[in-house]
Amino acid sequence: DAAGRSANKAFKDLRVRQAFIKAIPRDQIAKNFVAGYEIAEIPKSICFEKNVGCGSSTTPPAYDPDGAKRLLADAGYPNGLDMVFSVYEPFRHVAEAVVGEIRKVLKGEKGSK
Repeated sequence: DAAGRSANKAFKDLRVRQAFIKAIPRDQIAKNFVAGYEIAEIPKSICFEKNVGCGSSTTPPAYDPDGAKRLLADAGYPNGLDMVFSVYEPFRHVAEAVVGEIRKVLKGEKGSK
């Protein structure tokens, strides 16, 4: 939430947002949870490329749990932070996997490879 609309102001800090993206092994999660992964489009942003009115000209940072930990520490959250992660029910299983990976970084657990 770069605009600060949520109650959690930590996400106004670019380093925190980047840390969360770096904490997610996107390819591994897609392989395990996306049917037809071999031919599926894995979005580079919050939208698929063919979505009208929603696009991105950048790619997300690569999976880097150590880099994510450093970014959180640099942003003033060396011990992690609390957040609420709300998702649409049909995607709950994917969200649980994503949150599990983020928690590994926040809690200092060993990340996935």
